[in-house]
Amino acid sequence: MAQRIDEVLQTDGFFDRMRRKLIHGSPYAEYFRPLAELQALATRICEFAPTVVPGLLRTAAYARVVTVAADPFVAEEYVEEKATASKSATTCPGFVPVRDSKNPAGPVLMIAGPARRAFVGSLGRADRPLSRW
Repeated sequence: MAQRIDEVLQTDGFFDRMRRKLIHGSPYAEYFRPLAELQALATRICEFAPTVVPGLLRTAAYARVVTVAADPFVAEEYVEEKATASKSATTCPGFVPVRDSKNPAGPVLMIAGPARRAFVGSLGRADRPLSRW
């Protein structure tokens, strides 16, 4: 069929080459093929969302902002449900409750306010990579 289309449209074998490439070629770009092979061997794959900072910033206020940013028309009850899931069951003066955004129902980490501020302040500084945290 592809050869016939090439003849009718006079495309010098373009469609036949594309057909062969689609049928016999790799579904991955050349640069990604080694990673695709490793992915098949992986026991765990983690995702990273550069538009959302997970973990230490997972407070109730942050959960509200992220939830509404994702869907400005979301019901207020849903927003509060997400915010409530980010609140700590206990309160400690001077500490901020945070949760892992990948496990919002998981345990709460209580971190001192100054430590959280230092972490948040370092996010924009190129001389202090996040890998140190």
